[in-house]
Amino acid sequence: MLLTPTDIRDIHAELGTAEALVERRRAVYSAVVELVSGRSADGITPDLLDSPVARSHLGEVVVDVGRYRSEALLPLSRLTAGAPEFVSGTSQTAVVTDPDARAPLDPAVQYIESELGRHAAAAAGIRLLLDGDPGFPEAARTVLDGLEIAVKLCPELADDLLPHVALFAVIRNGGTEQLGSASVREYPGLVVVPQPSSPLEVAEALVHEGAHQKFFDLGVTCSVVGDDFHAAPSFTSSWAPPSAPGWPLEQCVAAFHAYTCLAAFHGCVEESAFAGRLHEFSLLPHAEMRAAELGEWVLANQRFFGPDGCALMSALAGCSRLPALAGGPTSVTVDRGGPTTVRRCGVWTLVAQMGEGIELFWVPSDSPIGDA
Repeated sequence: MLLTPTDIRDIHAELGTAEALVERRRAVYSAVVELVSGRSADGITPDLLDSPVARSHLGEVVVDVGRYRSEALLPLSRLTAGAPEFVSGTSQTAVVTDPDARAPLDPAVQYIESELGRHAAAAAGIRLLLDGDPGFPEAARTVLDGLEIAVKLCPELADDLLPHVALFAVIRNGGTEQLGSASVREYPGLVVVPQPSSPLEVAEALVHEGAHQKFFDLGVTCSVVGDDFHAAPSFTSSWAPPSAPGWPLEQCVAAFHAYTCLAAFHGCVEESAFAGRLHEFSLLPHAEMRAAELGEWVLANQRFFGPDGCALMSALAGCSRLPALAGGPTSVTVDRGGPTTVRRCGVWTLVAQMGEGIELFWVPSDSPIGDA
């Protein structure tokens, strides 16, 4: 069953509106800063909390508290240098502009280069296109135009995904022929595209990578996978080369989610003046078939999902929706002897504490928080 953009937006909203998910995500990062710095995070603004570079560093800190360096928390404004933003509703998305952004984003570019290198030897040496480079003004304008087209063609879906995308970065042409768009999970909120030849390429990139960014925020703030998700079997798609390795569960559900969003967007494109104008490597014509294939596998492996993952996957596959049970335990006991911070986000409350590492719990706001 092909879902409409409104269907997908409403399914997402059962776990939390885009604004609610962003609020919870910011709460996670501000709590991490407070725990590792020992200072109140009240003054930290979205300019820092939404920055892919800052979020990347704080993700490392959750794994290894000793890595924390306050100077690594680069805000968005340091990456965009005041470049024009695309604004829709309450969300703002900008293009990486400042030449000084090259160094902090280089690990993301290197990862994309290594992935492209599997398919094309010419991928070596790809670089970001930034202010002062030939072609940058036109590329940046095309990105903003593409975001506008996405909102005009498919407002329900585009406006549901945009709050999860903070930055677009453009890679200069040369060795990127196989790249339609990319995102790197270690840099959440960042979408990378090659120099776009049309705004429609960017619109598709927003839906594809925006779906991945939305899924990341759901994973941070909801119970998407179960404790034993590593025990799930791998998945091999019918469109993968024979030698390709199988996908683990997290990659499967993220791909299923993205292809479901792309299929809905393709329906909007086909009903518009842009029908028949897709780029050579567009995934839109394949999205419905791939979503269906992935959906069958996902439904057969729901025992490896958390409550929210079951609800989300069932609904996206067109099955009866299970009740959303966002968060983990219904109550939590904390050790007040260690650093602890509590963030109330509407009906859900984040409890973060630091012992040997950082532990994060989401509980209903009316649940008890006891002392150990």
